Amino acid sequence: MHSIRSDSVSTHQERIIEALAAIWRAQPDLGISDVLTQIANRHGGPGASDEEFLQACHSIQAEILGALPEPLHPDQTLLLHTTKFYVAIRGQHALLMRKGAQPVHWRYEHVASAQVGGPLLLADAEFQVHNYGTIQSIRVGSAEEQAAVCEDAIAMGRGQHVQLWRQHRRAVGVEKLHTTLEAAVGQSLILGGVDYGAVVQTFDLG
Repeated sequence: MHSIRSDSVSTHQERIIEALAAIWRAQPDLGISDVLTQIANRHGGPGASDEEFLQACHSIQAEILGALPEPLHPDQTLLLHTTKFYVAIRGQHALLMRKGAQPVHWRYEHVASAQVGGPLLLADAEFQVHNYGTIQSIRVGSAEEQAAVCEDAIAMGRGQHVQLWRQHRRAVGVEKLHTTLEAAVGQSLILGGVDYGAVVQTFDLG
C-alpha cells in the first residue's frame, strides 16, 4: 500500500507546526488553547485555510518575541513580562513596573541576558548585573498607552486619563489627571498647564 503523504505535504505541515511552536515557545506561561485563541482572533481559527493560519501565526510572531533582538531598535518599545516586573525597554532605558507601585526608570549599560524562559539580566554603568526575574513573554508595545519620563516625574496615559508620579522633597506624590499625554524626547512635558521639565524618554505600553 502506498502512503498518500508526499514530501511536499510533509514540508507544508512542518511549516505550520513550527509557526505554532514558535508562538508557544515565546509564551511558555500560556496553554495551547490560549495560543489557538490568539490565532483565531487573527482570522486563523476554524474554517481558515492553511495559508490564513500561517499568516495569523506570522502576524503574532511579529509582535511576540522569543528574545530581545540585537541590536534594539531605538524607536521601538519592547514589553517584557517577568516573574517580578512588567518591564518596558526602549534604547538603553528601562521602565520597571509593578501593580500598585510607583514605576522606576533607569538607564542601563547593556543587556546581559533576555530570552523567554530565562532571566532578564541588565548591567549598569559599573557592569554590575541586576536580575529582574524570569521572562515569561516579550512583545512589541503600541501607542494605545504611553509613558513619559522626566527627571523628577513619570507620567502614564491612555486616552483622556493620565497618572502622574512626581518626586517631592521627602516623598513621591501621585496625581490622576483628565488630559491627554503628548510627549517627545527633549521637549517639555506639559500637563494641565504645568511644565514638568524635559522628557528623557517615552515608552509605548499598549
